[in-house]
Amino acid sequence: MWPLSVFLATQKDAVPSVSFGVPTLLGSSNASHVDGSAFWFPSISIATGITGHVAQHITRSGDGGGGCQFNGTPRQVCEQIMLTVDGGLTYTVTKKVQNGTSGNFNGFGDLGSWVPPRKAARLPPGEFQAIVGCNNCFSKGGGSLVEPAYLQTWVDNGSSLVLTNSVRIVYRDTPAAFRGTCAYDGGGPCGFSTPDQSIVRMSDSSLLMALYGHAADGYKNGSLYTTAFYSSSDDGLTWRYASRIDVTPAMLTGGAGEGPCEPTMATLADGRVLAAFRLEGYLPLWLAYSSDNGRTWGEPFPAVGKQAAGSPGTVGSVYAVWPQLLLLSNGALVLASGRPGIGFWVSPNADGAYWIGFDVEAEHSRHLPSDPWDMAHGTGTTSYTGIAEVEPGVVLLAYDKTSGTGRSGAVQKVYSVRIAVR
Repeated sequence: MWPLSVFLATQKDAVPSVSFGVPTLLGSSNASHVDGSAFWFPSISIATGITGHVAQHITRSGDGGGGCQFNGTPRQVCEQIMLTVDGGLTYTVTKKVQNGTSGNFNGFGDLGSWVPPRKAARLPPGEFQAIVGCNNCFSKGGGSLVEPAYLQTWVDNGSSLVLTNSVRIVYRDTPAAFRGTCAYDGGGPCGFSTPDQSIVRMSDSSLLMALYGHAADGYKNGSLYTTAFYSSSDDGLTWRYASRIDVTPAMLTGGAGEGPCEPTMATLADGRVLAAFRLEGYLPLWLAYSSDNGRTWGEPFPAVGKQAAGSPGTVGSVYAVWPQLLLLSNGALVLASGRPGIGFWVSPNADGAYWIGFDVEAEHSRHLPSDPWDMAHGTGTTSYTGIAEVEPGVVLLAYDKTSGTGRSGAVQKVYSVRIAVR
């Protein structure tokens, strides 16, 4: 086996061809106005199955809930769904959701977590499936795992999204520790989130779902997060517990943050599953591989990479909140993550072992100088993004921009940008 230094040297020599387009403004809001609200966390993007069409979720509430548009009135809007049919050049609002919270969870009224079809499946144009669950439901042990959840079928008819079917799903073999009592947040029922925006089809055609939450037998009685995996062999109707990733001694050495959370996955060309997850903002993204379809995982390790030569801005580390992995139809493996900032990364060998990064904020300012994004203007971002392949080899990346540093400021905007990866 090659020494790690030699292996990484071969990775660094490969330079991906990546080009950014001009960003498109999806919308904005000024929370200080009487009809204003939040307009951020564009964390769910789904390619609907028609070239150039992507459904996009936007959060209209504050981080964790509240502060919705027309809050407390019959006209309240806490989330909305938008659709582009021209590859991200224009968007229309297809649905407004009265109740909801932060967009990194999917609730009953949301777009949901996309379920990849089988490779041989011949779906009608515009038909796709997603899973929705009980949003932010942690009053009972187990959280969303013990609440109703549904496999939904949607149809993009070219102008709107139509829900055509909704079937209740089942979680089985859930460990008792997921339903126990945990020490986090002063103590209370253990619970897991609804599925992250990452369900993958594996080499054996089964599905793998990733969730995160607290387990009674996790680190210090569940004081930090655990990431759990459930698999399905019946195309998403029944999900059985498969495995988990907990805090490791290596994570503690560099700072475990909140523990393994906000997981994302990709099935690699060699059949392995790559999982990436957050520990905390301003800490590196961590990775792990499974060679047996999610039943076990190798030792997790921090992601490594460098900024693309000649690219603008600064993106020196693969930081991680809400990481988004995506294997493109041309074989390229890409990743969006951030805090600080927003990074777009490409793995030269499409295996996640090494990453070449691009500063999305700097690319934004270069291609849209009328609305620059840099520290001199005091603007920030939540660093939560949505990602979808809008056409072969072209990523549509959705991100937000705040009028104050970090996540502050009354004015919030959501943009998308086309990124060609060759």
